[in-house]
Amino acid sequence: MPAHLSPTMQDFWRRVVADHDLKIDQLATLTMGCEAWERKEQARLLIDRDGPVVAGRRHPAVDIENQSQVIFLRAMGQLQLDAKPDGLADLF
Repeated sequence: MPAHLSPTMQDFWRRVVADHDLKIDQLATLTMGCEAWERKEQARLLIDRDGPVVAGRRHPAVDIENQSQVIFLRAMGQLQLDAKPDGLADLF
């Protein structure tokens, strides 16, 4: 389990690994997906704090949030994980 992930994502990572027979390359995909989820969450906190517009321009975190969501969903799709299996239910 990647030690740099938050406790929430470590738990998610463990549950996915326990429920699926993943190969080494799939573990890397899972890790990248978890990292993307965390970036999405960090960006969301900045948007919540600052608002979606800063100094008359879209907050840069809006793009980070959107891109990170796409990366997460693609990673889950590559792993053929449903959008809301038990392992993901707590994230939504």
